[in-house]
Amino acid sequence: LLTKTTWGGVNDTAVRTSTYSILECTLAVTEDLPASIRSLSNRGITTYCGESASAGAVEAIQGMGSRDWALVVGSEMFGVPEEAIKAVDKLVTIPQQGGDSFGVAHASVICLYELARGMPRA
Repeated sequence: LLTKTTWGGVNDTAVRTSTYSILECTLAVTEDLPASIRSLSNRGITTYCGESASAGAVEAIQGMGSRDWALVVGSEMFGVPEEAIKAVDKLVTIPQQGGDSFGVAHASVICLYELARGMPRA
């Protein structure tokens, strides 16, 4: 899910950088992110938000073997809106030893890797 303010980041450079794998993802633009997240949950899709330092470690969800999940990430500047955080099923974080947090691109890649690790091949 993308909001109108994040849609602009999906440009030619993003597609090339993803080695075109982004074209394998289902993308949708939404006006109401929290409502869309709840709608996914109601359809049996587990929603994860990589936002909170007090959340469970992302590796705790690896290998679940499901393709029915979505990862919610925020912008570098504003993060995930509080209403969207409240709407997700599970909060996850990336454990680290001191230092600043990861940038959203790096954090997203780590979370996507961990979530997809046990996923069956299409």
